[in-house]
Amino acid sequence: MKKIILTLLFISLGSLQAAMPAENIIELQKELLWATERGDLDIVQRLITAPGININYQDSNGQFALTLAAQNGHTETVQALITAGANVNLQDAQGYTALMLAATLGRTDTVQALITSPTININHQGVHGNTALMRAAYYGHTDTVQVLITAPKINLNFQNNPGNTALMIAIQRQDMPTVYALTGAGANLYLQNHAGQCPAEILIKESRAKTKGTGNHQS
Repeated sequence: MKKIILTLLFISLGSLQAAMPAENIIELQKELLWATERGDLDIVQRLITAPGININYQDSNGQFALTLAAQNGHTETVQALITAGANVNLQDAQGYTALMLAATLGRTDTVQALITSPTININHQGVHGNTALMRAAYYGHTDTVQVLITAPKINLNFQNNPGNTALMIAIQRQDMPTVYALTGAGANLYLQNHAGQCPAEILIKESRAKTKGTGNHQS
C-alpha cells in the first residue's frame, strides 16, 4: 500500500510526469493488476491516466487488468478500463478473454458491460472451441445466457471441438431453463455434433423416457 501511495503521488505531480522512469511504469502496471483484481476503482482511475502506462500489460501468467476485473465482477472497473482503451479481445495464457471468464463465473452485469463494446468479439472460441455463451450454458448461468443472446452479433449455433452448440451443452447438463432460453432465441434444434446427435433427438428421447417412467409408476 505504501508503494501505491508513493506512485500515485508521483502521478499527481504533473511537472514530473514526463520524466517518469521506466521502472516506475512497470511498477504502476503491476499495481494496476492488483487494484483491478480488488475493484479499487479510485486507484484504477488514477493509474490508467499515468503517462506511459500500458493498460493491456500482461504478467507472467498472462493475466491483465480487464480479465482480473471481469472475473471478479467489478463492473465499474471494467467500464473504466474499456473507456480508457483496454483491448476487450485480449486473451490470457489459456486463450480466455475477459468476456469468457465473466460468462464462466456468471458475472451477468459485467457481461452486459463487455458486450456493449463495439469491438467485442462475442463469438471468440477458446482452445476447446467454446464461446462465452457455451461456457455460461455449461455452468448453468441462465441469466448470463439471457444477456448474451440479446447481443446483435451473437451466433447461437457455433460448435465447439466435439461439435456441440450451447443448446446441446445445456441439454447435456439437463438445464431446462437455459434450454428454453436458447430455443426461444432461435437456437438450431437439428444441428448435429460429431457423434451424430442433435438437440431435438435427445429432447425427444428424454421426453419418451420420462413418459414411460411415469406410466410404469402409475401401473
